[in-house]
Amino acid sequence: MLLYLFLTILVYLFTFTLLLNNFVNIETKLNQDHINAIANSVDREMSRISNLTDDYSNWDDTYDFIETNDQNYIYENFRDQTATLEDLSIDGIMFIKEDKEILFSKYTPLLQDTKKLERSVLDQFQGKTEFATIVQQDGKYFYLIKSEILKSDETGVSKGSIVSVKLITQELLNNINKIFKNVTVVDIYENNDTNVITTFENFTVSLKKELSESDIFNFITLNDKVNNKALITFEASNKRDIVLQAKRSIWIVDAAISIILFFIFYILYKNQKFIESKNFTLDKLVQDRTKLLENALEELKNKNEELFLLAHTDSLTKINNRGSFFKESMALLNSAIHYKKEFCFLIIDIDYFKSINDRYGHAIGDQVLIKFCEIVNKYMDNQSVFGRIGGEEFCVSFYDKNDLEVERISENIKNECENTLIHAGEHQVSFSVSMGLSCREDLTNIDLIMKNADDMLYKAKKTGRNKLIRQRRNFE
Repeated sequence: MLLYLFLTILVYLFTFTLLLNNFVNIETKLNQDHINAIANSVDREMSRISNLTDDYSNWDDTYDFIETNDQNYIYENFRDQTATLEDLSIDGIMFIKEDKEILFSKYTPLLQDTKKLERSVLDQFQGKTEFATIVQQDGKYFYLIKSEILKSDETGVSKGSIVSVKLITQELLNNINKIFKNVTVVDIYENNDTNVITTFENFTVSLKKELSESDIFNFITLNDKVNNKALITFEASNKRDIVLQAKRSIWIVDAAISIILFFIFYILYKNQKFIESKNFTLDKLVQDRTKLLENALEELKNKNEELFLLAHTDSLTKINNRGSFFKESMALLNSAIHYKKEFCFLIIDIDYFKSINDRYGHAIGDQVLIKFCEIVNKYMDNQSVFGRIGGEEFCVSFYDKNDLEVERISENIKNECENTLIHAGEHQVSFSVSMGLSCREDLTNIDLIMKNADDMLYKAKKTGRNKLIRQRRNFE
């Protein structure tokens, strides 16, 4: 036994340390690939806006507009009632002359407090001819790209610049995220507690990862490549499906190995016992005495079985007697309470049984009791207990059956009793039953449950008999 336990523990340690670590490494690799995919999508979007801004800044018409402030340029490209910004998939554009004056700006309804954004661009980025970054204002994050306005052949003196703005919304994150369960913008993590894991065209990526038993949380920070300043942090989370499934699979494999080892040791153990038994049988005297002892034990076993039947069954109907019924019913009730299962209690009384005895004799009355028990036993299973608790009064405990199912069984019993005839010489004796049914609900005391059922039985007998009555509803 000790060897079996040692080998079982060794198998568990080996599989968990070796196999699970492999799956953890796979999870880490996939998680890294998913992070790179998210960061790459953000980087591509910034490059797209940068290329778009460069296209407008190197257009001769744009250069002429900055020099002459010709409003035809605005009318042709950005007049009201047009969807130029939506078509370009940006949320704002500014035309700035000599870093001092915004000649024209236009924004989608997504951007609020645009004046504050314009002041920020003029104040913070004055003197920078070109940049591509992510900025934060009032809890919102934006792509902000600035390009110097030159002629298409890149000649002429720069007179200004174009700034393109795109708001980073949850919808945008959902569009670029096809892998993680959820990606959101959170408060920026500083670089001192994150590790740079990769570099893209416009920024570097640093990561702080947190693991729980079932989830993996990534805090992905995009940093400026020049000064390593943290620009924005995303929280991307996923279920640890690979590791969780691996654990379940390892447990199954370990359980199978344990069972195989158990059977191997069991067979070895049985073989050893068989050899020992053969050695003992060599001595004839011991064998004879053993036989005598076995006979005595068999007789004792039979006597014990007879005593058990006498103590637990009703001698006439061969079903549980009162003591045995309540013992088994209490076990069912305790199980129902522990596992939060249904428990129902049915009391059955044979109508006018004393009149049957008085009219046809006790032998016929006994036949009625036996026939009744045969009917009820047809509807019993291993989750029901049936017993005689006195005279013509019987009880059934139902475990893990809802009230509708119990009511259906009870009605079937009642109807079959009503349609059954007992042949007594030239007479045919019929009988009916009255029933009271109570289900446990929140009760934990079998006496209270039985009392409720007994009250229902009393109502059934007082209102005409041959019926089932339960709490709240009547069934006839």
